[in-house]
Amino acid sequence: MRPGQRSRHDRSGKGAVGLFHWHIQENRIASTPMANRLLGLPADQPISFADLRERIHPDDRELTIAALDEALSAAGECDLEFRIVLPDKSERWIGFIGSVARGPQGFPEHMAGVVLDVSERRRHESERDALLAAERAARHEAERQVRLKDEFLARLSHELRAPLTTMLGWAQMLRRGKLGSAEMGEAIKSIESSVYIQKRLIEDLLDISRITSGKLRLNVEPLDLGEVVEAAAASISPMVEAAGVALERNIKGDLGPVLGDRTRLQQVIWNLLSNAVKFTKSGGWVRLTARREPDRVVVVVADNGIGIAGEQLGRLFERFHQAAPADRGGLGLGLAIVKELCDMHGGSVRAESPGVGRGATFTLELPIAALGPGGFSGLPHAPGELNAAACDVSVLAGLRVLWVEDEPDTRDVVARILREYGTKVRTAGSVAAALAELEADPPDVLISDIGMPHEDGYTLVRKIRQHKSERIAKIPAIALTALARPEDRERTLAAGYQIHVAKPVDPAMLAQAVCRVVTAGPPGGHGHR
Repeated sequence: MRPGQRSRHDRSGKGAVGLFHWHIQENRIASTPMANRLLGLPADQPISFADLRERIHPDDRELTIAALDEALSAAGECDLEFRIVLPDKSERWIGFIGSVARGPQGFPEHMAGVVLDVSERRRHESERDALLAAERAARHEAERQVRLKDEFLARLSHELRAPLTTMLGWAQMLRRGKLGSAEMGEAIKSIESSVYIQKRLIEDLLDISRITSGKLRLNVEPLDLGEVVEAAAASISPMVEAAGVALERNIKGDLGPVLGDRTRLQQVIWNLLSNAVKFTKSGGWVRLTARREPDRVVVVVADNGIGIAGEQLGRLFERFHQAAPADRGGLGLGLAIVKELCDMHGGSVRAESPGVGRGATFTLELPIAALGPGGFSGLPHAPGELNAAACDVSVLAGLRVLWVEDEPDTRDVVARILREYGTKVRTAGSVAAALAELEADPPDVLISDIGMPHEDGYTLVRKIRQHKSERIAKIPAIALTALARPEDRERTLAAGYQIHVAKPVDPAMLAQAVCRVVTAGPPGGHGHR
């Protein structure tokens, strides 16, 4: 509510208008039936100022009464807009315009004016304001993204040139042949270090490019996460030593199996460790702990370094976001890559810090793998997904399955998993190849990836559901995809799949998905998650 003493010449004139005459000394308001209706009062009822006051919205009442008092005491006129609460509890915006007449002694005796329904104009103004606010927010976000890009390119130029300067300088001194043996050793060590820095920068750039384009592939296998943690700690040792930081390790017992990409998980832990070392002063400590919980493995990297400001925590894992001081270097990609790789493994990562100068803690959580047939392992199902004990997988024996996946390694390993359950698996590397297989010999079940080049899994299932052959159109279908967000599940089910299974795949859960989709009968009902 914004009552004010300003003229509003832009009133549409399309709303209803009522007249009033307020006899101030008698506390009586003479008004037309329309004025009463606009105020939510009976059309034929005489009204008082108390009746008007009661109808004013509680949030608007104080300012409105103050503006009326100002008009009576000094201004002589009022031009207000405020909300009225109607008998049915709905609200109406009204305009209240009046002029005060004073008696011989200068006291206000009368106020005459009009009451207008301005709800429609207010609604249009509100919509306009919302659109303007959204446009401003979008513009500010676009400007922020451009600024981030420019800052990133400036950092990239610096980070690439700095090691090049080191390498070029030492190379030229080596070429002149005037270095002693000790200096030559220092030169070689410095050049090697600069090469590794450049290698890491290039790998980060390639990784973020692959992630952005959806082309990053995981080489998934059952693995002992304890070995991965130890390997990451060993590989970070030279950096720890050079920084003068103490690395404390506490790996608590057998961490249990997980299903994941060994190299990528080591990269995740290495990135967290290197981030901690980078922002911890000489003489400080970095603590690496890992433990097993009933359904997950928890890896924690903590330090007593420079800490993180509270306002930075929410954006810490954004691509190109650099929360650290400029003198710390880096491209702002490492933590973004950590977050993306964790998501791809069905895990999570979070950051906590008491504040600047008080250190930081990063917590990585990965699901424990469940033992599958033939020694395969897999990730446990997410809440709301299939129950591993819900279906007798013996029905898979002899079942004909068509498995569609463009990535050869993933295509082969999933086919092997399915065959261990007795299914007869055919594979296709594209939508076109899959449609040809369907026409030649329709399978009992279709399993398809979603993110494929040229035509994706959504296109495939739409073409199947629209097929002229009823047998093909009603083939049970499962989406097996790395697109694992809730909105991705909704989209796959809406497209025509009955079940959504997220990668990395749990063999037992994949078997359950096939079992469920077969025993559920032809598609037509709601899909499973």
